[in-house]
Amino acid sequence: MCGEGDIALKRINKFRTLKMELFLLCAVAFIICLFFYAITSTVASGLIDSYFNDRQNIEAIEKRNLKSLQKYVTDKEVTLKEIEQIKSWSLHQENVLLKVYFNGYLIYDSIYGMTENSNLALENENDYSKLNLYNLILKDAKVNVNLLCFDYTLQNNVSTVISIITILLFFFIIIAGVRKKIKYLVQLYNDLNGLSNNLNHEVHIEGCDEITQVAYGIDSLRKSVIEKIENEKRAYDANMQLITTLSHDIKTPLTSIIAFIELAKGQVQKDDITYNYLNTAYEKSFHLNNLINELFSHFLLHSNSYEIKFEKVDSDILVSQILEENLYELESKGTIIKKETSDISSYIYVNITLFHRLFNNIFSNINKYADLKKPILIKYYLIDNDLIIIIKNTKKKEKSFKQSSTKIGLNNCKAIMKKHNGQFITHEDNNIFIIELHFPIHKK
Repeated sequence: MCGEGDIALKRINKFRTLKMELFLLCAVAFIICLFFYAITSTVASGLIDSYFNDRQNIEAIEKRNLKSLQKYVTDKEVTLKEIEQIKSWSLHQENVLLKVYFNGYLIYDSIYGMTENSNLALENENDYSKLNLYNLILKDAKVNVNLLCFDYTLQNNVSTVISIITILLFFFIIIAGVRKKIKYLVQLYNDLNGLSNNLNHEVHIEGCDEITQVAYGIDSLRKSVIEKIENEKRAYDANMQLITTLSHDIKTPLTSIIAFIELAKGQVQKDDITYNYLNTAYEKSFHLNNLINELFSHFLLHSNSYEIKFEKVDSDILVSQILEENLYELESKGTIIKKETSDISSYIYVNITLFHRLFNNIFSNINKYADLKKPILIKYYLIDNDLIIIIKNTKKKEKSFKQSSTKIGLNNCKAIMKKHNGQFITHEDNNIFIIELHFPIHKK
């Protein structure tokens, strides 16, 4: 086994690669199987010879074949001169070698045929005195026959079984050899599943091959992701601390400034030019105060650590109530409100505070940038599994400096809708500004 540093910085030893390990495993398996086959074949052959190829069994086989041969020559009325007709019988006997002797000399051999004009004719039956000779009665003579019988059926079957076992043994050794690698791959798979839920779940590192390198790479990636997340968290915490501190440090004197301006306005006549200056300063201060609040909300809404609690509410009641609250101010300014509504009886899961902030931002945007002399359309309805709320207003033709938008409010609206698993869509059509809100619903 090699250490983590060796895996990361050095090339894998060529004898420790997966290819080489598999080659060596196959070589070892082949040698083991070769010895197994040789030993089992030798032992099996010896046992078969001892128990099945003894003298008694061989004589029984010879007598059985002699009986078949005698029947053949009797049926065919074979004579001494026609002895070669026995060839037809011997060709059908796969495990029999036949020699025929007359007056002590070989006259027919199943391998060579008739032996009258060959040196085999000089072969004497006494040359094979240890072999059994049997009488065979031809039509016109009596001859002696030697039946060399052998039956390899059992040996062939045993050899086939041994070959199959040897092949299975080879695969068993290979599987046993790679089982550790497969087990390690399964471990890596489990580690990856563990990482999807917990980055602190360590990746097991074993061995010194390509799989180990992959494991080390995964573990290094895990550590780098943890480090990146920790750095981002530290940066976010620092930014959050900075924003909180700045908001507090700015809002405290700003609140005092707004209060002093209000007091000063009360001491000055409305037709005095000083009053206009104080009024402008008041509006700017109030606008700055709102921007600080929106900026602080923006950081909170885009924080994953900001926990939000949702509650199930009646969408018909909540939407009607919050729209009426915000539309009252517009109607008091003489703005015409057009409504296109339908039955929206359903439930939605919302955070009430964020829900109010959402519509406060929307109607604050309308008060600042909409032409309040033109009608404002409010429309809401249910479609599929969504509650759709549409708000349309006409934009002012010209914007003054104090009306310029930072779009922080709209971005906060989008973030709020994302927290609610909904959609916040804005678009313009011929100076008509359109806002669409999509809330997922739960029907009653």
